[in-house]
Amino acid sequence: MSKTLSKNLNEKVPNEYPLLKDCLMYLNNNFSLYSTANNYILNNFDDNYYLSSEELLRIMMRMTGGKEGLMKSLDSLVQVSRGMMLSQARLKMNGKYEFSSFEEVNANFYQNKDVIIGHMDALLISQVFWPNHYKFGQFFINLSDLTNSSSKVLDIPSGDGIFSYYLSKCFSFKELHCVDISSYCIDYTKKFLEASNLGTDKIYYMVKDVFDFSESEVYDFIVCGELLEHVENPERLLGKLKTLTNNDGRIFLTTAIFSASEDHIYLFNNVDEVRDMINNHFVIESELILPSSLKDYDPSMEKEAINYACVVRVK
Repeated sequence: MSKTLSKNLNEKVPNEYPLLKDCLMYLNNNFSLYSTANNYILNNFDDNYYLSSEELLRIMMRMTGGKEGLMKSLDSLVQVSRGMMLSQARLKMNGKYEFSSFEEVNANFYQNKDVIIGHMDALLISQVFWPNHYKFGQFFINLSDLTNSSSKVLDIPSGDGIFSYYLSKCFSFKELHCVDISSYCIDYTKKFLEASNLGTDKIYYMVKDVFDFSESEVYDFIVCGELLEHVENPERLLGKLKTLTNNDGRIFLTTAIFSASEDHIYLFNNVDEVRDMINNHFVIESELILPSSLKDYDPSMEKEAINYACVVRVK
């Protein structure tokens, strides 16, 4: 770790956030490429970041059985990051993701306990150490006025449980349905929410494919984080989500654009490709566009890794 970054960590991370400081140092000692993201964090995020990150790390430490388990989650983050870098290099060379079949990815990834649990650890802790994921979380929290005490809410896929956590912490609802195609992800979400000590009496868990929902199942607010790029036909998925949304309901959507991961199937090359597909079914009310490079978004960006989030309503 560079002396400059070490000095930054000691000066900018207050002592009341010891887990965050230890984890930042651990990442830099074990994966030097994290220095760019960590310098960005230290130079751009405020006290809310430190407070929320320390809280999330403490929950993860309870989940994983202590400090050693937390550090293993960081090892998973490093492993996933390295894998994504290699996949991104192959994407740039070949112009396509490595897999195109959901059946293959589902069997080898979502239904493979040895793979999926480490991946969920990495994704959950990335909420602290990937600046764009933290920004997505803050964008999402600011949508809390979209629900009320009578709202029926769906989080699909629940994945690592981060959005269900924010829903439980910051939103009002009558029911929250956490749904995923992987039983391992459902168990992971449940374990995370229980460790958060926020109360789970209004939360229901289900292993189910989104396409198996009946048309009578309708929600006031749907959270669909990182699913469009994981299916073979995202146009069909958007059509299905439309049938599950009340006429005055809203959907929070996120997706990855030209950003490789071992379970990504559908390749978006630019933001307009995502917008055009969404606009076939919904009206986009707000959006957040974050290049993975941490640069400002430019509409001319083509075949660059981008994280995209939006809020939509039914046309």
